[in-house]
Amino acid sequence: MSFDYRHYVPILKGKEGEYSALREAAPQSKAHVTPLIEVPDIPWDFINDVPAKTLDDHLARVPDKIANCWGNALPVFVDLPYLANGELLTGNIHPVDYIFDRLGQLGNFAVPVVGLSRETIYQDAIERVVAQYQRGACLRLEYEDFDEEGVLTGLIDEILAKLASIPQM
Repeated sequence: MSFDYRHYVPILKGKEGEYSALREAAPQSKAHVTPLIEVPDIPWDFINDVPAKTLDDHLARVPDKIANCWGNALPVFVDLPYLANGELLTGNIHPVDYIFDRLGQLGNFAVPVVGLSRETIYQDAIERVVAQYQRGACLRLEYEDFDEEGVLTGLIDEILAKLASIPQM
């Protein structure tokens, strides 16, 4: 997959309205767009001061929503930045593994998103997905990544080299 400056990559927050907008987009427009969908954090129950649902319940419908709104013909970037803290689903399944395994079962062309400051357990899950599906990864740079001058290039080179060294399955 490659594209140039005329290709649009909107960052979407994985909300119902955004899924609906993607679903309604004209096919000729979709050809010039690759959405980056952020899987939102688990909602908070402020009355009881606990998460409003379990991680399993929170993620259960996400792959179906992505596949239903975008289809299977075009790539979509999927990012789990708010779930990169190491929490696992029932059965010790990492959220990244769950999302991409389910999207794979649905025939969706999803590409995982990796960041420079994600925890090791998240990076490891991304590497498993990249090895399994051979679709590469999207490297997402955030504002904070530009804080230390001269460090960014080394970090980018390191993560790209690590992803490039993943054996083909």
